[in-house]
Amino acid sequence: MGTFPRIDRLLKRAAWNAAWRAGLLLLLALPARAQGEFNTWYFGQRAGLSFNGPAARVLTDGALRSGEGCAAVSDAQGNVLFYTNGVAAWNRAHRPLANGQDLGGFADSVRSEAFPNSATQGVTVVPKPGSVTEYYIFTVDAAENNLQRGLQYSVVDMSRQGGLGEVVRKAVPVPSPVGDGRLTEKLVAVRHANQQDIWVVVHGWNSNVFLSYLLTPAGLAAAPVLSAGGSVHAGGPNPRRDYNALGYMKVSPTGRRLASAQYGDGILEVFDFNYGTGVVSGPRRLPDAPSVLPRHYYGVEFSPDGNRLYAGADPVLYQYDLQAGTVQAVARVQFTTLWALQLGPDQKIYGALHSPFSVGGLGVIAAPNAAACQYTANAVPGFTAARSPREGLPNVLVRPPVPGEVLAHVRAAALRGVPGRGRFGVCRLALPASPT
Repeated sequence: MGTFPRIDRLLKRAAWNAAWRAGLLLLLALPARAQGEFNTWYFGQRAGLSFNGPAARVLTDGALRSGEGCAAVSDAQGNVLFYTNGVAAWNRAHRPLANGQDLGGFADSVRSEAFPNSATQGVTVVPKPGSVTEYYIFTVDAAENNLQRGLQYSVVDMSRQGGLGEVVRKAVPVPSPVGDGRLTEKLVAVRHANQQDIWVVVHGWNSNVFLSYLLTPAGLAAAPVLSAGGSVHAGGPNPRRDYNALGYMKVSPTGRRLASAQYGDGILEVFDFNYGTGVVSGPRRLPDAPSVLPRHYYGVEFSPDGNRLYAGADPVLYQYDLQAGTVQAVARVQFTTLWALQLGPDQKIYGALHSPFSVGGLGVIAAPNAAACQYTANAVPGFTAARSPREGLPNVLVRPPVPGEVLAHVRAAALRGVPGRGRFGVCRLALPASPT
């Protein structure tokens, strides 16, 4: 009879090893399954761009208008589900999304400097962790509205309206425990190291505090991770004294660095970011390149390897080598202004070119990992006066890879067939527990 418990233990361990290896395969497959979610962009003056092919091509079917903030999400094959300017949303048929009005973005045509939605990163869209049908729309307010509404969210359920989707919760305010609760126009979403949850990162106004809210299958955590560091975001040279609320914040594709630009006073900083804990640390102000003109940094973007940062300060595009600590001007933009910068699914960086005096277009950095980055102005043909970029490009969820230290640990343990748990910072991946 003594042999049966032993057989039972062997069977348990075999089942555990099989489940654990299956978990590893799922962990490795998650990034690939979501590859097409941000392959279709809508932005600017009813402009669009598709990456579902060998080269990016212009789309002419979009209904969205936005001066700056915009976002779009697709299915795994790259077919658009819905898109939004943070004020309203449209479904895949390019009709208004059911209940998709008044989502929290700024839309005052009288006060807006870039109507509608003149907040730099006024909106982003992310899938709800653990769901295949629900999405969150996050918005932040604009400087023209005194930044008073802060962070808000709406929820879209794509199982409604015959698969066209419907907003089921709208403009839910998210309390901020920093200062008077106001936030800048910065908003970025980053996939957690556990490959399921999502960090929603914003920055306090009149403050040097970053706030990282964690979105899980249970919803948005009420208490954010607070990280104080770097310069205070306050003031600006404009009459309202608020232009330092403008400018992009980006997290590198590696998940290890964060960059922040303050448009008004031309402050450009880089930080360390931990996508397992949501902590921002190690502030470093980047040096200015020689210039006779004041710098007003607006769009910023990292290279795919995270080692170079690109920043636009009209009329120059700068490249920072973050390993060597050097900066060089890689392009001088003529007859228009370079605004948002956004890394595309093709690993090229796209820049919004817009001026009241010319048809907008897209500049492209074809080799952003290299010092000779191959910038080309108006590199994507097909835009017209009626359908062209303005100042913003879609605010895309950053999806860093599975942390290397987790992969090394999980792979080694799986090959040995022994229990193990991945760890990144204080984050633990939910791998199957070992049988007793």
